[in-house]
Amino acid sequence: MLKIIIYPGIILFGLVFGTLIKNNANLLQPPGLKQRLATFLDTNIAETSPDTPFRELRTPQFKLSVKALYNRVIQAGIDLGWDVADFNANSDTISFVVESAVFSFRDDVLVRVKAIDAKYSSLYIQSKSRVGKADFAANSAHIQALIKTLRNESTN
Repeated sequence: MLKIIIYPGIILFGLVFGTLIKNNANLLQPPGLKQRLATFLDTNIAETSPDTPFRELRTPQFKLSVKALYNRVIQAGIDLGWDVADFNANSDTISFVVESAVFSFRDDVLVRVKAIDAKYSSLYIQSKSRVGKADFAANSAHIQALIKTLRNESTN
């Protein structure tokens, strides 16, 4: 009888932590395991911000004009296999639909390019799950993947 309770619990624990690790949840990074678990198991949205306690979600800046970064974002999304749902060059926004790697859920990613000055721009990125209360860090993973792809393009 105890095995009936323990085995599913172990499997569930493995699935949750396996998914968090696959989604690059950075569980041991600041602000710590407790706050990260509370966030990833209780929210279905992630976004960049200059003051977020999650270092990987801090507003990224690039030494590119708004238009150059806007075009790179579109290409980076395509390179990542994301579907471009909408784009507006007048407002420098792009919307993508992303299929999560683990459970194939469809998530919406909004990117807004903002000018810092003539040579530098920043990105506001929001990723939101269409279903569910918890995202298991999938939305954070989408944001990290986009930033990493853009940074790699900048160094090539």
